[in-house]
Amino acid sequence: MNSNDHPECWRCGRRFLNGQILRRHCVTAPNHHYCVPCDKHCRTAAGYRVHMEQVHGSDDDDSDDDDSEEEDYYDLEDGWEDERGEEEYPDEVSESGDEPLDTSWEDSNEYDFEDPEYLRLPPSFNDVATDDAEESDEGDVEETSHFSCPMCKKEHATLCATPCGHVYCVRCIRAALKYTEACPICDEKATEDQLRKIYISQE
Repeated sequence: MNSNDHPECWRCGRRFLNGQILRRHCVTAPNHHYCVPCDKHCRTAAGYRVHMEQVHGSDDDDSDDDDSEEEDYYDLEDGWEDERGEEEYPDEVSESGDEPLDTSWEDSNEYDFEDPEYLRLPPSFNDVATDDAEESDEGDVEETSHFSCPMCKKEHATLCATPCGHVYCVRCIRAALKYTEACPICDEKATEDQLRKIYISQE
């Protein structure tokens, strides 16, 4: 199938395999103002805020009034949220052409495993590196290693998270992904390359 047949994001021009992936992109990407229940895109953050407040705002006391107001919203022209947003929230108005999308966070790998081979090292090598770090600065490790891996039930200083957000020690999740290729808790597909190093602060 030609890539021109795939759905395209109106905001950034990227094409996606199907509509579900496109909707997920619109929800998670920065500077995309998309309402899932209404399947509606807003040009500005101000328009999105007005849409959420006016259409999806909940006032239990005025439930009868809400029904009549919802019908009025459907009669309005497309883009009414953005027009009203410019009036009510002028500080939040910036259209897609006004400022470039900030994608610098996508290029940053400061907190990622820079070398995927690190995860493939034998467990004994990882233990030696961890032991050296503990001996050099035991006080700091004690402060930051209060997380117990849900698989081995041990405290670790080196942790990583799966794409679904569950946190494990490196050794356990590496072994689990080798055999199941999925998160042990929620069974969401994952690979070693998708693991992210995390730092847990106790403050």
